Amino acid sequence: MGKNSLAQPQRLRSNQKKRRINRRLFLDLATNNTMRSCARKYKVNYKTIYNRINYFAIKARKNNNKFLKKLEKSKVQAMQFDDLITVEHTKMKPLTITIAVDRKRRYILAAEVSRIPAFGLLAEKSRRNMDIEKVNMKED
Repeated sequence: MGKNSLAQPQRLRSNQKKRRINRRLFLDLATNNTMRSCARKYKVNYKTIYNRINYFAIKARKNNNKFLKKLEKSKVQAMQFDDLITVEHTKMKPLTITIAVDRKRRYILAAEVSRIPAFGLLAEKSRRNMDIEKVNMKED
């Protein structure tokens, strides 16, 4: 198996030379900083940042599996659903995000994103644009 495969040894950090940057790097990447800017900030190679992202992914997958096992043991008593309407690029492409939440513990159990037809003053214009896109796709 390769170096970055999921079947890594117990100690994922054993081959990392600069472990001290892990926590700050994780926060920087989570707040939408680029890999290149993080590499400059911590004075490491770009490939180091790339490998740390793989490390964070493996670590997150393990934590998620552990969380799911814990969740299986204690069943959900009550669930709440919530909807949010947002847009993709413009108001002509609205989306709805439906979330299922455990009422007592506030855990997000599931989330689903789906398209909805435009509404309001832009509905007619949106339908015309969608018709034009469908015609253009058929020509290709």
